[in-house]
Amino acid sequence: GNTIAVSVFATEQPSCHGDDDGSVQLCINGGYPPFTVTVNAPTAVISTVAGPCSTNIRLTGLVAGTFDVVVTDSEGFT
Repeated sequence: GNTIAVSVFATEQPSCHGDDDGSVQLCINGGYPPFTVTVNAPTAVISTVAGPCSTNIRLTGLVAGTFDVVVTDSEGFT
């Protein structure tokens, strides 16, 4: 299959401890669009944005921490 490569393009830290206004922008290259993106952050909002990669995903509404992001393409590859 066509390998999906995901990398972090930009991050923004939450403004204060406990706030949920942090964000991260991900670059997705390879795979077969459209993509399904899931993240284990209950306050996260996932959107597709303009950017330098084949597909650019922005996650907003994040608190400080580490999250798992899963990207699945239209063929079921992750």
